Amino acid sequence: MKTNILEVLVCPICKNKFDIDLQNNKLICKLDSIDFYIEDNIPILLKPEDCFMKN
Repeated sequence: MKTNILEVLVCPICKNKFDIDLQNNKLICKLDSIDFYIEDNIPILLKPEDCFMKN
């Protein structure tokens, strides 16, 4: 995923900008202490309570 696109995204909970960790494929919201993962170049911006377990 291109960094310039990631810089536009904000946390869906608090609307704060993310810290970007491309090495570990995640977006980090320090204000909410939540990591949002990037899978197949797609940021997964679901709130933790909206996520489901993969089998």
